[in-house]
Amino acid sequence: MRDADPASAGQFAIDFEGDVAALLTHPEFFPLRIDRERRAVVFVQMSRETFRRSSFLDERAILAGPASRVLDLEELSEPLASRAVGCPAHFILHGAFCGSTLLARHFEELPHCLVLKEPKLLAQVAKLANTHGASPLESSEWTGWFNAALRLLARADAGDAAVLVKAPDQVNWLA
Repeated sequence: MRDADPASAGQFAIDFEGDVAALLTHPEFFPLRIDRERRAVVFVQMSRETFRRSSFLDERAILAGPASRVLDLEELSEPLASRAVGCPAHFILHGAFCGSTLLARHFEELPHCLVLKEPKLLAQVAKLANTHGASPLESSEWTGWFNAALRLLARADAGDAAVLVKAPDQVNWLA
């Protein structure tokens, strides 16, 4: 992961040690990846500017600050389920090297639109589906991760009208 950007770190107002339900109201409390062994999600500090500057939301992401937190899937389940669905989430599904990053950057210029470019969390969920022998849709573990990932990525600020996720190309089969 790249070091925190000092210019944007001061703009981050979330206390990473706060209540889980309160943290889940902020898209800047970003779910970077799944820690499958711990059945947990690793969260990192992001800001609107670091979302914009990061071409990929994985280990290469430009972070807003050094804080991170690991939350068990069970710890996330109830607060996620009780959250009202906010603004709609839209997805850009693509093949590699097709102009999808350019399209995502265009949407970043629109007001009230949060754009997430290639979150690793989605790629991991797609990969998890391929580890099950039967249909992943029949696996309660996979369904839990899938639902949690979609709800975590669909979070937006009060002023946002939409969340746009440029999905990693490994996710296309889910469409």
